Amino acid sequence: MAVQNRLNGHDASAAIVQLQQQHLYPHPSSIERFINRQNTVGHSRPYRHTGNAHAKGEIEGMDLIYLSVHRSFLPKGTYAELHAYLHVMNLQNPTFLPYSDSQIARAQNRIHLTRKRCSTTAYQALQPRNLQWRTNYWNMNYPFGIRNINPRFVIDIDEASGSVDGANRSCGVCLKGNRAREVGPYSKSEKVQLLLAVLGDQANPERWFEIW
Repeated sequence: MAVQNRLNGHDASAAIVQLQQQHLYPHPSSIERFINRQNTVGHSRPYRHTGNAHAKGEIEGMDLIYLSVHRSFLPKGTYAELHAYLHVMNLQNPTFLPYSDSQIARAQNRIHLTRKRCSTTAYQALQPRNLQWRTNYWNMNYPFGIRNINPRFVIDIDEASGSVDGANRSCGVCLKGNRAREVGPYSKSEKVQLLLAVLGDQANPERWFEIW
């Protein structure tokens, strides 16, 4: 509004002068600065206060690309693993210094990576054959899928396992709005297995389970 008043020649009116004296309206030099900024950089938003001291040692260039590549393949990776990866990728750079955890955190925020709950998907689940079976199951009629089946006639069955000698990481980092999912193998160690089946009928919600 102040810039438009200056362009229209109304900034010298008595009302505006009175508002300026009450510090309720931008000073003429401020309005001139707004106009110059609009003509120079295309906007009149205020600049960030840096004190003429720009941050150094931030992750930029190829290291920022390496970080995003590492997170795309290993969303559950720790900062220590990411430090080691960046070190290996910079073995030919004699001036490379290790980054701090805070520098990595700021770099992840700049490229919109957030920490969230993460799941593990088996290698086999992403094979083209299994992806096609999944699409058929939800979108085709019986006997190829359940699209025309009443949910109360569907039995959902799944298997889970638990172990006390190890645990899968439950948190990871990925792009905002996306699901953090890491592809990995099923381990073959000794575990407690649970096979559980649930009937989708709300009036008769039966379930069956077996543990070994």
